[in-house]
Amino acid sequence: MQQNQNADAGLPIPSLQQQGAAKWNELHAQSSAHVQPIGRALGSLKWTAGIQQDEQLLGLLNKYCYRCHSSIQYNIFDKEQVHLRARRMAAFIRGNIMPQGQDILANEPTDAQLLQDLLTFLSNSPVKDQGEPL
Repeated sequence: MQQNQNADAGLPIPSLQQQGAAKWNELHAQSSAHVQPIGRALGSLKWTAGIQQDEQLLGLLNKYCYRCHSSIQYNIFDKEQVHLRARRMAAFIRGNIMPQGQDILANEPTDAQLLQDLLTFLSNSPVKDQGEPL
C-alpha cells in the first residue's frame, strides 16, 4: 500500500492500484472471507446491492471483463467508469471484439445478450452520486 501511495504522490486522485489495495485492506481488515463482487465497488458512484441490474451486470463484468479491465484505464468495479463506456462496451460485445480471446457470442450467447442489454440499460440510465438510478 505504501508503495502505491508513494507512486501516486502529486496525483489529483489515487491510482486504480491504490484504490484497489485500499479496498482490499478495508474488506479484509477483520476477515479473509470471500467478498461478492457487489461488495468490492470502487469510486464515488457505487454498484448497489439489492438492485438486480447492478448485481447482474457487475457479476458478468467480473466474469468476462475483469481480467483486462481491472487496473489499466479503468476498473469494472468503478460504476462511473463503466457508465461512461457502457455504449461502446455493448457494441464491442455485439461485434465480438470483446472479451478478447473468448467467443462469447458462440459459447455463451445468453450471457452475451444479457451483458449487452444491461450495458445498454446502464448507458440510458441517469445516475446520481450514490449509484442509484434517478
